[in-house]
Amino acid sequence: MASEVLKSNLNKLARVLDPTPIATQLYSDSLITQEVWDEAREQGPVYTRNLKILDALGKAVQINERAFDRFLEHLRGEKTYLPYVEELEAQLAQAREGKPKTADVVSGARRPLIRDDAVDDVTLLSIARDVGPKWEEMGIILGADFRALRNEVPSDGTKGEHMKAFYMLQLCRQRHAEAFTYKKIAAALEEVGLKCYARKHCFTN
Repeated sequence: MASEVLKSNLNKLARVLDPTPIATQLYSDSLITQEVWDEAREQGPVYTRNLKILDALGKAVQINERAFDRFLEHLRGEKTYLPYVEELEAQLAQAREGKPKTADVVSGARRPLIRDDAVDDVTLLSIARDVGPKWEEMGIILGADFRALRNEVPSDGTKGEHMKAFYMLQLCRQRHAEAFTYKKIAAALEEVGLKCYARKHCFTN
């Protein structure tokens, strides 16, 4: 599977990779031979040098798919390669799950990925504005501590629905700590019928 993903992206990767550091990293992992490493460091068209590297990597991947994982780990070290890493990982996941590469793709756009950064107050407030009156239902799904919530939200009705939603989300984040992820929030939004807002707030564009 990994070898097929690599093969289908061969030309794209050959155009963007910096051959010398990539070859050095792969050689240090014994994924390419010294001959390929030497050729990669020679003067010549970048595209041609990368093709030699990727061809050698492909042979290693056919023997052990872990070689492809190591290749992706090296690419993650350079921010400019991150979009390519995300695309390769998505294709690999789809291949391993037996799904077509076009799954979850709309109008040829790349499949959105769930956010993995920390959930901050700015994002919570934005989510809260869209949750509105469904905050209680969503709070039940997220396992909110409603006793603590009553202490945070005045009973005189001075706080709007979105602020109640905001306090609820804050308390859930405090209670669940690292387990309070965008994946968890997206699932709760979908459960209360707000799937469109799950895409808006919890996935990368």
